[in-house]
Amino acid sequence: MRNALRDRGAEQNWQIFKDAFHRAQELSIPRCKKTAKEGKREVWLSQDLLVKLKGKKEMHKWWNQGKVF
Repeated sequence: MRNALRDRGAEQNWQIFKDAFHRAQELSIPRCKKTAKEGKREVWLSQDLLVKLKGKKEMHKWWNQGKVF
């Protein structure tokens, strides 16, 4: 791979690295299976945890807007 990256610029090398990284990430992280489609959330992300995370995101958004003290 080192020789493949030698004659390219920094932007092209970065794009090749990102593509390879995302491909490896998609293959290694298990996803929930639905009947006809691949699931959108990771297996470890339960419904309760998802609700808690959404609440924290909302509180953070409010805090950034100055609505929460």
